[in-house]
Amino acid sequence: MCLREVTFEETTSILMNEFERRDRLWREVQKFPLAEVSPSYIRKKYIYRGQAGIYTNKEITSSLTADSSGVAVSILHTGKHYPDELTSDGMIYHYPKTNRPKSHDINEIIATKNAEHLGLPIFVILPGKVGSLREVKLGWVIDYDDKAEVFLIDFSKDKPPYDYRKKDEPFQLILKGHGNTTRTKTRPNQHKFQFDVYKNYGCKCAVCDITIKDILDAAHIRGKKDNGSDDWRNGILLCKNHHKSFDSGLFKIDPISLEIKFSEKVNKNEIKISEKRLVTATGKTPHIDALTWKWKNEKLN
Repeated sequence: MCLREVTFEETTSILMNEFERRDRLWREVQKFPLAEVSPSYIRKKYIYRGQAGIYTNKEITSSLTADSSGVAVSILHTGKHYPDELTSDGMIYHYPKTNRPKSHDINEIIATKNAEHLGLPIFVILPGKVGSLREVKLGWVIDYDDKAEVFLIDFSKDKPPYDYRKKDEPFQLILKGHGNTTRTKTRPNQHKFQFDVYKNYGCKCAVCDITIKDILDAAHIRGKKDNGSDDWRNGILLCKNHHKSFDSGLFKIDPISLEIKFSEKVNKNEIKISEKRLVTATGKTPHIDALTWKWKNEKLN
């Protein structure tokens, strides 16, 4: 028996039905007080089910894609891991790495990418006001990076445009105005800044050989307290040890030669810096204006 090929019109109709289903569910969720959605309701409505971080209802979504992975419906963020990558307006979500068969994780990654390809929103499940309740946000997968193994997700009613900064675009060092402090204790747009730093520099500390992304930070060169922008070229990827050392003035980077200069208090061996000059995994480097500002305005301690 030969299966009939699904037409473009039929696929479009199925996609629109799924978009409308998610939109309807979102309108229903908004009737709940903020961060007071019950897990039983989430399960009943098939917004999120099971224990995995990414939920894909293949019975509903498998027909939307040519592969067998379907489309992600929701993701779970417990707040236990990577709390600094959740902001008021979005988040960075790490690819799943579980003890299940590898194909499960791969299928969930593909399903989340499919949500971006098809322009479908996903639900982001967060801890609620109390342990027995949940907060549900509407999110959009804006981009992903297979090297850093992260997704960039924005929270919005409508899919926001993603203005990816390219190397030849005008550099912006100063950002006027500061974001308000949020319940997550992180700044708005910080997740985009972190993602862009990961994507452009690759997963390597700029001054040592650490490549474990769990202990790498996207650090501002001209900091937010000095009105520094979230342009990725005002950023540098550092391990947590060297992020603290950089912010504390124990070393800085020559904007011309990119050589690392140390405070008289320490030497490179004491703070475990193994590079002689700034080195990234991709070969890209911060903007000279950012490094020059740091060089001129912040003294070594």
